[in-house]
Amino acid sequence: MIELVKIGLGFSFIAREYIQKELASNERIMLNVTTEIPPRYLGIVTHASLPIPVAAQKFIELLTLEKP
Repeated sequence: MIELVKIGLGFSFIAREYIQKELASNERIMLNVTTEIPPRYLGIVTHASLPIPVAAQKFIELLTLEKP
């Protein structure tokens, strides 16, 4: 996503830790957003006739955990 922003294809919400170099060199600016970011919804698609690898199963479990 950082590369897409660098070539002018929009903006992104990225954790500060990942763009320290760009912030220090003034390549990028950080906007302080005060409004809450709305919840996101994800879809998970798997192939019906192929088994899901264990790593993918664990990742899906993480994505589908209920948050308080």
